[in-house]
Amino acid sequence: MYSQLGNEELKLGFYGKSIGFYSKAYKLYKDKKLRDKQIEIVLNISRVYVAANEQDSAMKIVLTELKQNQGNTRPEAILLNRLGVILKESKNFEKAMTYLLAAEEKFKQFTGPSGVLLNSYIDNDKNLGVLYRNNKDYDKALFYLNRSLRNAESINSERWIGVNLNSLGILYMEMKDYPKAIECLEKSIKLKSEANHTTGMITSLNNLGNLYTKVNDMKKAEKCISQCIKLADSLQNLRAKYSAYDGAYNFYEKTGNKDKAHSFLKEAYTIKDSLFNSNRTAESAKLEAMYENEKKSKEIELTNFKNEELNKNLELKSRNQKILIGGALLLLAFSGWAIWSNIGKRKANKLLNQKNEEVIMQRTLVEHQNKEIVDSINYAQKIQTAILPKEMDLKNVVKDAFVFFKPRNIVSGDFYWLSEKDKYIFYVTADCTGHGVPGGFMSMLASSLLNEIVNEGNVNEPAEILNILRQRIIQALKQKGEVGENKDGMDMSICRINRSTKELVTAAANNPVWIIKGSHIQIIKPDKFPVGISSGDLIPFTQKTFIIEPDSTIYTFTDGYPDQFGGPNGKKFMYKAFQEVLVSINKMNCDEQQSVLSEKFDLWKGNLEQVDDVCVIGVKI
Repeated sequence: MYSQLGNEELKLGFYGKSIGFYSKAYKLYKDKKLRDKQIEIVLNISRVYVAANEQDSAMKIVLTELKQNQGNTRPEAILLNRLGVILKESKNFEKAMTYLLAAEEKFKQFTGPSGVLLNSYIDNDKNLGVLYRNNKDYDKALFYLNRSLRNAESINSERWIGVNLNSLGILYMEMKDYPKAIECLEKSIKLKSEANHTTGMITSLNNLGNLYTKVNDMKKAEKCISQCIKLADSLQNLRAKYSAYDGAYNFYEKTGNKDKAHSFLKEAYTIKDSLFNSNRTAESAKLEAMYENEKKSKEIELTNFKNEELNKNLELKSRNQKILIGGALLLLAFSGWAIWSNIGKRKANKLLNQKNEEVIMQRTLVEHQNKEIVDSINYAQKIQTAILPKEMDLKNVVKDAFVFFKPRNIVSGDFYWLSEKDKYIFYVTADCTGHGVPGGFMSMLASSLLNEIVNEGNVNEPAEILNILRQRIIQALKQKGEVGENKDGMDMSICRINRSTKELVTAAANNPVWIIKGSHIQIIKPDKFPVGISSGDLIPFTQKTFIIEPDSTIYTFTDGYPDQFGGPNGKKFMYKAFQEVLVSINKMNCDEQQSVLSEKFDLWKGNLEQVDDVCVIGVKI
């Protein structure tokens, strides 16, 4: 009964209550000496800990049970498998493989395993198959996954059959055997549908959607994605919803449907946030329940201790009736001292336990807060990636071009922007104030404003674009030029190329534009003020016009590359050295130029930290 209640609370996500019921079940089975049932409960408790992101606690409870069962092959096999699974889910694949192979050796000692043992055997083979797939050892992966599938079919376990078909589908997809991959995934979906295993269907449909995207069958891929969303919306399971929406975002991002990609990204982000909050609440409940259970255990131990002391005193009385009253008083005094000492220890232990609980709670809170911050930054990076043009977009409008883009942090303060209008190609290379999240926000604001000015406002002159952009930035940031006010803004160059005449019109704020042909370099100096508030009156930006000769390369860049520290003396790379590199590579095609720039940057930086975001764009005419 307690075990079933623990299962129900686990399904609902109430981890603390689940552990409470499982602990009662474990004690009951231990009193009745039901060893197999005890192990089942230990496995379930470890699953609760994993669900609550407490892998260390999961490992500890399984290892403790394993030590108590040394030399007993059946529980050893089951517990070694569980340790391997926990390590695999913790991404510690090497140790996971060690435990799973050790479990396999134990399983081999049984002929015709059944019940919990067979389920663990199926699980063990499935996880070994997945690990070998990760290592690209496809023959071994096929061997273990097929054996797991056969054993699952022998007991008609719809759950395990569906899980193995899904894993085989992913394996065949990696092996590029797409027909077999489709067959396995479709069977998995059909089986899970018949078993009403909705969350499992979402996983397999996501995988099938990815597969159809790989083979360029976008119609079927979108159908899978739509089914995923429909199923996810029918559930209250936040993890399943997140998986479906994240899959939809990835699909629409790959197919270039940015509106839908943004919509699903926003939904996924909201769910992720809710998921974190619910997990944090569940985690707190779990810790509270653990504390209460421990406190009750201490009270029971104290009661047992007092009862034992009382029985001893009664026995002493019956055997020693002739002992002098003084001796009895002495014994009583000693007992009083022992009780007083024990009470003092109890108080000290209770205080220590409370302090430990507070430390654990604070540590857990900080870890979750850090995780939430990193998750938020990762989503900001996804949003920025969705907004930035792809390098392929530039190559589609200019035959030979490259973008060397290397953020210092997850989110970048450097950005580039592209627009194609009639006979013109516009592109921008920009460096916003700061890097990381603050710089990322500025880059997204500037991208949005550039779309409004150029694409919606129909402004074509680069200098005028910078003038309007500067005014909009000042308005958006509420800058007034007062002393002590933030001077957020950006350094930027904007180029407009006429497709037919090869005319280049450029305007620049602090960032120069270089035109290189062979050993000849033409430096187009920028205006020496930013796109944003600056001291003194706002001076209009200027623009310059050039006719680009064939085989020339236009380079625009931020200061991240020349400012990078490195080399044998840990010094800056500097603009002169950067110029020499570009002169030496400008005759190459742009893909080769990008490769050389990347290699030289990494070689110069060595083991030092990257100091700033890096963005270099080359356009060959």
